[in-house]
Amino acid sequence: MSNQSTTFLAIGDVHGQWHCIIDAISEATGILGHTPDMVLQVGDAEALRDEMDLETVHVPNKYRSMGAFSALAPGDLACPVYFIGGNHEPYEALDTAERDAKVSIPAPISRVVPQKVLTGAHRWPEPRPP
Repeated sequence: MSNQSTTFLAIGDVHGQWHCIIDAISEATGILGHTPDMVLQVGDAEALRDEMDLETVHVPNKYRSMGAFSALAPGDLACPVYFIGGNHEPYEALDTAERDAKVSIPAPISRVVPQKVLTGAHRWPEPRPP
């Protein structure tokens, strides 16, 4: 049996405020002395790439916002981020990204199992150069 351990952060309901994940990774790195192996974002990540994605999200108008996901650049997230979709995700975009490898996603977010097995568990493909 291996003595290696995996460190991860569990974070929920960032609702598009991806700086919260970046800040949590940084704080955990300071506490642990190394970067966590991954982040598990447990619902309502709102990984919105553009206004079209926003239109597909079921959220009351007073809370409708693009958030900060589209501003992320490769390297902004120091470790992989996996998330389980909540009720405020752009599922059409997630399904498109899974079917079409040409979809450009600005962050290392990933689908880990098919949506039909565990509703909304996702990992975006790696970003592609322009």
